[in-house]
Amino acid sequence: MLRSNANFLSGFAVVRDLILISCAFLIAVLSDNTLPSESGKRYLALLPFALAAWHLGIRFVGLYAAKRTHPLLVMGKLALVALAYTGLQRVFLEALGWFHFDERLGWHFPAAAFVLLVAGRMASRLVMDGYRRLGFETVNVLIVGTDSRTLMYAEQIRNNERWGERLHGFLVDDGGSVPRAHPVAGRRADLESLLLTRAIDRVVFAGPLTGSPTLNGELILCERLGVDAVVLPGNDDLKVARLCVDNQFGMPVLTFSTAPQAPFQLMLKRAMDASVAGLLLVLLAPLFVVVGVWIRLDSPGPVFFRQKRVGLHGRTFSCLKFRTMFVDAEARLAELLAMNEMDGPVFKMARDPRITRP
Repeated sequence: MLRSNANFLSGFAVVRDLILISCAFLIAVLSDNTLPSESGKRYLALLPFALAAWHLGIRFVGLYAAKRTHPLLVMGKLALVALAYTGLQRVFLEALGWFHFDERLGWHFPAAAFVLLVAGRMASRLVMDGYRRLGFETVNVLIVGTDSRTLMYAEQIRNNERWGERLHGFLVDDGGSVPRAHPVAGRRADLESLLLTRAIDRVVFAGPLTGSPTLNGELILCERLGVDAVVLPGNDDLKVARLCVDNQFGMPVLTFSTAPQAPFQLMLKRAMDASVAGLLLVLLAPLFVVVGVWIRLDSPGPVFFRQKRVGLHGRTFSCLKFRTMFVDAEARLAELLAMNEMDGPVFKMARDPRITRP
């Protein structure tokens, strides 16, 4: 039931966003009364591309996932989608010669789409909050265990009632206890009987993910009865690493990764890095040509010097730079070691005879 409701809400969100994007597109294109009818038809032909691009962007940043997201984070993700769409439209559509870039499509449409999408999500949020306060779409949660993680989970439920989650109670271990503010539904051994006799939608466990026969049996019980199970892994000491679910060799695994797990932001950063680097290469190309000619006239040998360097985790990469030393500089290093002015493995001398003229 919960999964079908989540699917319905996700489908509703997709339809809502497509309608709002279409409205923003029409507002941006048709707001100019001086636009010729033929130009208007050409612009409207771009609407399917705009709908597909925005939908993929919103899905890529995870806004259709069934999870609670802070409004500011939602706005930030929608802003990233708007910026990415603007760049994609300008670069690719103008490169293909399909449409001319102007203010209507370049700025008015993404801005209007951003405003309407934010407003649509805020309105949907208010409607769902009121709907849940009336007792509909309620998720009854049963928590097993009484450690700090389960108590924190229960506090989040209490402090965010508009999310539609209700704490049915705790199942305590032998000798365990919970604060008086939280209800106790029974002992941990009562889990099966409660799931069979009560309307429980989700069971929350805390403990090791492997090596616990009790937890493994309880997860199997939830699977057999069709009740969602949530496990709070014991990773309180980790400060940076994030937990993500992956599939390796056909087996589900949990990965604690210190690398960023935001593919859209990483893709956007990579695109910006490549664009800025390409632009600088074009702008500085005349200077590079002058430097290359100067190096060739000053001393025999190649213009560029290639050397292996050590990068992250000991991986080597090739470093390419303009040559500032004679070709036999590395071979002559041994005879100059006695003149080294630095301590350690670094070699430095004020007047190195291997350096070419400045």
